[in-house]
Amino acid sequence: RVPSCVHIMWAYFFTGAALVVGFIYWKFFRDSGESDTSYEEMVLKINLKPSDKSSTTVGQTPKTVQKKSGIPMLIYFYSQTGTAEDFAKRLAEEMETCGFAPTVTDVEEVDTDELREVIADRLVVFFASTYGEGDPPDAAVAFHEWLTSNDRELDTFGETKYAVFGLGNKSYDKYNEIGKVIYKRVGELGGTAICELGLGDDEENIENDFLVWKKAFRPIACKEFGLSGAVTNTSITWKQKMVILSEEEKSKLRIDTNTIERWRSSKVASKEADAKKPVLAEIVAQKELYSDEAGRSCMHVEIASNPSLAYKAGYHVGIFPENDTELVEELAGLLNVDLETVVTMRNIDNNNVLVGPCTIRALLSQYYDIAFHARKQSIKVLAHFATGEAKTKLEALCSDDPEKQEDFQNYIVNSHRTIACLLKEFPDVKVPAEHLFESLPKLQCRFYSISSSPAQHRNSIHITAALEDWVTPTGRKAKGVATGWLSKNKPASTTSPKIPCYIRPSHFLLPEDLSTPIILVGPGTGLAPFRGFLHERRHLLSLEENKGVAKGECILFFGCRNPQHDYMYKDELESFLEDGTLSDLQLAFSRVSENKEYVQHKMKAGNMPKTIFDILHNKGGNFYVCGYVVSRRRIDEQEILLLEMK
Repeated sequence: RVPSCVHIMWAYFFTGAALVVGFIYWKFFRDSGESDTSYEEMVLKINLKPSDKSSTTVGQTPKTVQKKSGIPMLIYFYSQTGTAEDFAKRLAEEMETCGFAPTVTDVEEVDTDELREVIADRLVVFFASTYGEGDPPDAAVAFHEWLTSNDRELDTFGETKYAVFGLGNKSYDKYNEIGKVIYKRVGELGGTAICELGLGDDEENIENDFLVWKKAFRPIACKEFGLSGAVTNTSITWKQKMVILSEEEKSKLRIDTNTIERWRSSKVASKEADAKKPVLAEIVAQKELYSDEAGRSCMHVEIASNPSLAYKAGYHVGIFPENDTELVEELAGLLNVDLETVVTMRNIDNNNVLVGPCTIRALLSQYYDIAFHARKQSIKVLAHFATGEAKTKLEALCSDDPEKQEDFQNYIVNSHRTIACLLKEFPDVKVPAEHLFESLPKLQCRFYSISSSPAQHRNSIHITAALEDWVTPTGRKAKGVATGWLSKNKPASTTSPKIPCYIRPSHFLLPEDLSTPIILVGPGTGLAPFRGFLHERRHLLSLEENKGVAKGECILFFGCRNPQHDYMYKDELESFLEDGTLSDLQLAFSRVSENKEYVQHKMKAGNMPKTIFDILHNKGGNFYVCGYVVSRRRIDEQEILLLEMK
């Protein structure tokens, strides 16, 4: 269960007898402070020496390969939620078994000045996620701008063979836009594509899309570089190690090892907070928006703003939550590790620090994602240390054969089995913690629509978040990582919890001209960005310079279950109607009678179809929708509905 939000802005115009409909979709994903001394500075001060110590040595650890041999292969990823990175690592692991020597790199770390020399005569593969409105992930923006710049020489990739797998969602208008752009652009810059562009659809089954593409890619790549394609090595090559700090080493540290870097307070705030350097901000207010009778929870949360978190109405705030304490302690118990042990995770090949020094508690709470269903990389590690029937079962679950995915989908994904669930179900499997940690995905940022306007809420950022709380098919109670954390960390009279966050700009904005009419459709928490819009609009209308300026209509369609239970921001919405910020407020309640009423019914009722058509067709108005996207079919139904209004 991952909360999401889709924003659609429709502009209509008439040519002859045809009505042309345009869509722009935007989706929000469900769910650092800097240390006083950087880790690099700290290492120089205490002269930490490499160590081979780890928290456990149980199991049949494969021999570590310090230097790769084989045909060089470069795999770059654009990742927003970690899936592209996961796919990149899995492809690298497979290609290594048949004679390639792959290197996996986040494009954020690429030195573009040296890229041309690095990629010459190499096989290059891109895994590229498309985020929101056809945009690259935050960390990939700089590289993507470099790649698509007109300043690039047309033979930049002249001696390179390449392939691209895109990750997207067909619910969006610009489906897999980034993957498509990379595939075309690298070809324009002289690269030779060795296989068709792969397109993964998260709306359906992106895992299977990847496996089908990988199965086709492997023999083509091997043939291009004169390899047989036969598997020559099936062992796991560990790339990370966990180094335990001694008491003497810990005593020389000048940082708080109870947190990872982004959770440490900084004396000086970053000028521009981003995913790599978020700001540790206070949560200054929180209140429940639903009544007890609703049987659900929705939180209004206010985060203290500062110059590093400047925003506009319609922007998004990204927050980095912590995993639930119970999950952390459960996994630590299953791995038989002491949560207070201070460690550093290092790269085996070059001894570079990946994360730390910090406690294992900090790693499991703030760095690794342990609440998501188990990924195949982790299941493969379990299978390696398993024997007998357990090994057979686990190997079947992590199979990459596209024809053998039903077990993984049903047993792992649909049942939401975490890595802790598997360790409990296979108690005889004893896995060294450092090897399991290497396989775990990183805890990702969660994005929320900002439900405030800086014009009205200068010192705070508001979010409206429904608590994700459900029971899995196995009977386990589960909560969303971000909303679960927010529900447990409320500000008190003397203390305020803090959370790392940053602002992500959006194209989902109010029209600059107040005379442009707007229609807002926001059922449930889809109301969030429109609350910000309305506060912004109220402010603009109050300005002296706008006195007497013609204002366009502003109609809001809001839907919930019951006006007594989950009608959020009721007083505010009614005040917007009273002072003219809203020209019309249409309410739909789906649980007050046998005939369920939704916002689309309100859009069809009475003269409303004519009103909507007049605004869009005759007055050039904008149409915004925010809410959950269940399938492309629902979007098509909205399209049909509006076409009927003609």
